[in-house]
Amino acid sequence: MIKIMIADDEPLQRQYLRTVLEDSSSQYKVVAEAANGEEAVTLGLELKPDIVFLDIRMPGFDGIEVARRLRVALPQVKIVIVSAYGEFHYAQQAVGLGMAEYLLKPVESDEILSITEKLSETIEEEREKQRELEETKATLADAIPFIRIGFVMDLINGNLSDEAEMNNR
Repeated sequence: MIKIMIADDEPLQRQYLRTVLEDSSSQYKVVAEAANGEEAVTLGLELKPDIVFLDIRMPGFDGIEVARRLRVALPQVKIVIVSAYGEFHYAQQAVGLGMAEYLLKPVESDEILSITEKLSETIEEEREKQRELEETKATLADAIPFIRIGFVMDLINGNLSDEAEMNNR
């Protein structure tokens, strides 16, 4: 399941995004909607969404400030800026913060779904890598006692006479 948050001060835009996303796939779940920047930060930190669709200009914190705050606490979150403003400095700031995409309103539903699918694939790949890393750590933790026994046995049997080799082991 991909958890999505929508942050936009326009209720119709939030409803449009929710409808497009949830009607397209049972894999997507809109876990929160925020009407302003403060609410977006609070909900984002609480619910830890995978993807955030974020308007640039909202009451309170603007989208750039919301992105900064979420990026610090949730480095893996994928943020998609959806804005009616194509001004260069907004796009430049968004790129500097590592935003996944910068879309100009009005956004077509197929573009939203295409981006969401691409980000979902990336998220699933990251999750799989994390699972593999955790499995490797667990396997190594299980093997450490045997590695220690092997080291002690090599010491006792005189198989480790070189100090450099002992330090490496």
